Amino acid sequence: MRYEDQLRDLQTQFQKVLDQKIDQIQEDAHEQIGQLREQERELQEILEEKMVQMEREYIKVTQHEDILHEKNKLIERLKQELNNKDLDHRQDVSNKLKNLDNRLREELDEKERVFKSILEY
Repeated sequence: MRYEDQLRDLQTQFQKVLDQKIDQIQEDAHEQIGQLREQERELQEILEEKMVQMEREYIKVTQHEDILHEKNKLIERLKQELNNKDLDHRQDVSNKLKNLDNRLREELDEKERVFKSILEY
């Protein structure tokens, strides 16, 4: 009965460690996503400032349209990069979580084997 309690304690400890690692990775992911969003916001502000500056300088309409088109492509490219980085990061976090889960499960399985061998011995 005592070994079952120890096994249960180990499982509880494993779950706590796993939960902590998941929380840590999620926290890191949220922080990085927040940073990327802040960068996007800053880039958007820079773009808007440049657009206002161009209007003040009375750039010809066609030149203004060309620049605006390029800036919009830049925004779309940056948005795509942000989305790609977000997806890559999510995949990376998912892979890390899977690897951590597998490693912790293997460690738990090994500890269970050791306990079983102790019990059988």
